[in-house]
Amino acid sequence: MDTSAPSTIDIIELLMRGAGAGIGLLLATMLIAVARKNPRTSLLLYLGALCAGTNAIYILTSARPFFAVAGVLQPVFIAGAIANSVTFWWFATALFDDGFKWRWWRMAPLVLLFVTEIPEELLGHDTLGATLIDISQQVLVFAMLGHAIFLAVRDFKTDLVEPRRRFRIAFVLAAASLGIIITVVEVAKIFVEGFSDLLPLHAFAMLAINFAAALWFTSVRHPVFDPAVAGKSVGARDAQIRPENHAAYERLIALMDDGVYRTEKLTVAALAEQVGLAEHQLRKLINQELGYRNFAAFLNARRVEEAKAILADPARAREQVLQIALHLGFGSPAPFNRAFKEQTGQTPTTYRKAALGNGEGRASDARA
Repeated sequence: MDTSAPSTIDIIELLMRGAGAGIGLLLATMLIAVARKNPRTSLLLYLGALCAGTNAIYILTSARPFFAVAGVLQPVFIAGAIANSVTFWWFATALFDDGFKWRWWRMAPLVLLFVTEIPEELLGHDTLGATLIDISQQVLVFAMLGHAIFLAVRDFKTDLVEPRRRFRIAFVLAAASLGIIITVVEVAKIFVEGFSDLLPLHAFAMLAINFAAALWFTSVRHPVFDPAVAGKSVGARDAQIRPENHAAYERLIALMDDGVYRTEKLTVAALAEQVGLAEHQLRKLINQELGYRNFAAFLNARRVEEAKAILADPARAREQVLQIALHLGFGSPAPFNRAFKEQTGQTPTTYRKAALGNGEGRASDARA
């Protein structure tokens, strides 16, 4: 039994891990408390709490002496640590994707990590088979991390929620840094005998990230965690606009009525220039006055309304869906179908069949 006194570095590491885990548990408690008072935002908040909680467990289980004192709770802590990468992916996906919906297939990475952990434990950690399993697990973890970073970057230009838009940059930097640190530690754990010397760096990184996340949550909670909404109808008669924004709103509506939304790859900056506003002012107008959380949803509201009119018109029954999509500013049928189904619950083809009934046949007979 090793009775040597812990070094100063060991003590500092344990203090950092305790502080990081404590912040994680506190953040999880705060998120749960807010979720209970806000049912409409509960899914995102509960996923955030789950991420923070499993992160606290992961921080603790990474400490060298942890398993010596875990006792009968060791399997529970191991499960929580393994789940952390998946809960992080769930939370990031829900945060950055306004169309996020829970689907059971999202459990697949978690099941895969748990299933592969069993043979790794049976084989023993020093065998080639266990090493290969460990590497495959890390590949899956970094695939989820990469997807989360992709989501943060993908909609940066079209995000109208300014606090979340700024957070995307911080998220990418933090996630990339965390990914590098975890990679170094995990690879060293497999191939380097003295990998434990890197654990204080890991503890410091986890403490810093948890502390930053707690600060961010307490400062921007409400703008970011408000649920995605369909947005108000983009028309002057049915939107309550503050007096100081009336002139800009009227110019925006005039442009929309003229069909500016049909412009392919239209950007917030390009539209702001036409409206005569600074880009951040237009973002604020569309988000805070009209209720849209991203620019694509704002444009697609008009595009889908026009698409419904075209699809229900017997005179245009032979017009292909591809032609309609390109006419409305979509680069291809796939984003058009996705946007249309999100708003109507139907594909364009199904909607046309229901709207026309036998109308297409009658129109063809009349032309004949």
